[in-house]
Amino acid sequence: MKKTVLLVLTIAFTAIAHAQNITDAVRYASEDLSGTARFTAMSGAFGALGGDFSAIGINPAGSAVFLNGAASVSLNLKNSHNDVNFTNGFSSTSESDFDLLNQAGVVFVFRNTSKESPFRKFTLGLTYDQTANFENDLFAFGNNTQSIDQYFLDRANGVPLTLFTPQGNESLSDLYAYLG
Repeated sequence: MKKTVLLVLTIAFTAIAHAQNITDAVRYASEDLSGTARFTAMSGAFGALGGDFSAIGINPAGSAVFLNGAASVSLNLKNSHNDVNFTNGFSSTSESDFDLLNQAGVVFVFRNTSKESPFRKFTLGLTYDQTANFENDLFAFGNNTQSIDQYFLDRANGVPLTLFTPQGNESLSDLYAYLG
């Protein structure tokens, strides 16, 4: 009984689930260049160099470059301006978005004073980085003089209706293959 209920629930949730399309995949796979001012100014080069809080997310071993413990918080201001021109309508939107917490991090450096140990220090770094900001508004309006019925009418003019209906023992798949 439990398996039947679980199967029915799984089928029901699968039927109403919505998948992502290719636009969502590209949008969510890309990252904004953000982080500390030093990291952003060098276009992320500190990922290889280390010694920066934002670089710890790219290269955790980069925290070993820190000589002393430190903490950092970075703010972010994003300005966007969108112009939309659709048929005879034009709209313009401007938006400023201020993030109180774009990046935050702390590094603890523990020095080892023992001369016999092969390790001189141990670092522990914790960071938070905002990878992307999806807040962007567009507004489009206008009157479109073209419609989908005109598209099909233009392509069907002069073509007899018998070409669009299966003939004799022809299947629908055969008809679509014939029409291309």
